[in-house]
Amino acid sequence: MYFYVCIFFSLSMLPFAIVEFINGGGLAVIPTKWFVGPEKDECYWPPARMNMAKAVIEQQDPHTDWATYKLTVKRKVATYEIARTKLVECEQNTDVPTESDSTENMGRGKRKKRQVILK
Repeated sequence: MYFYVCIFFSLSMLPFAIVEFINGGGLAVIPTKWFVGPEKDECYWPPARMNMAKAVIEQQDPHTDWATYKLTVKRKVATYEIARTKLVECEQNTDVPTESDSTENMGRGKRKKRQVILK
């Protein structure tokens, strides 16, 4: 007999985020621990002298001397590899919904009425 374990992540538990910088800085993958404050609309960014890919992959702790930037969260994911593939998708699709758009209640969809054929 096989047992399957399902692990459900809440959005707050996912370790990586795809973000878009408001100042026109583009899209990037960052660790969620780099967010500033509970609103998660700002993040720490390491100085240029650091190896950025290594800092993200290893999820290094942010330092208070790092610069902060305003951003919009596009998506949160479980692994760095998934984040990189989703980043490419986000770069190709400019109308990707943000996290807040996808969590809103969209309501019920409407069905098309079937045409009645009388014989």
